[in-house]
This record gives sequence, structure tokens and C-alpha cells, in this order.
Amino acid sequence: MQILADHAAGLFIWASTATAFIRQHYNPVKQPDILMASDLHQKGFSLDHLYATVLHAARKWDSDTFTEDFCDIFGVTILGRIPFMDVMMDMVLGLK
Repeated sequence: MQILADHAAGLFIWASTATAFIRQHYNPVKQPDILMASDLHQKGFSLDHLYATVLHAARKWDSDTFTEDFCDIFGVTILGRIPFMDVMMDMVLGLK
């Protein structure tokens, strides 16, 4: 826990994201190992590198279906003029 706190370097959003990453996984005991195995400690604890680690661990990026859905969802999230609830986004993109 102290190592993760040190990685957060006082950034609440870093700690919050790391905590969510750990807690939302079906095996939360292994999740800190993923964060510690990444090169976050070599890159100044940046949020960009934390998010990249979380996204990389989230799914298999070699799946065309997953990457297409991710790009669609990310595009709607970034370009949308209003925040979308997940149900609304599913309806707009025709996702289950």
C-alpha cells in the first residue's frame, strides 16, 4: 500500500484510478502486481502511464471487435457535447 501511495505522489485521481483498477477486478490480489510490474515508476508516476497500464490490462487488444467497440465508445465520450450514461451510449452505438 505504501508503494502505491508513493506512486500517487499526492494526486488523488491517481490513487482513485489505481484503487478502482484493483477493486473492480475479479482477482484484486493480483492487480497491484500489474501496477508494480509496469514501468510507472520509471516515468514519473504520470496519469497517462497509469491509464495506459489500466487499459492494457483491461482486455485483449488483438480482438478486432473489442478495438472497434472501444474506438466507438471513446469517440462518443470525447466528441459528445453532453455526458452520456452507459445505457444511452449503448443505444446510440447499438451495443448490448
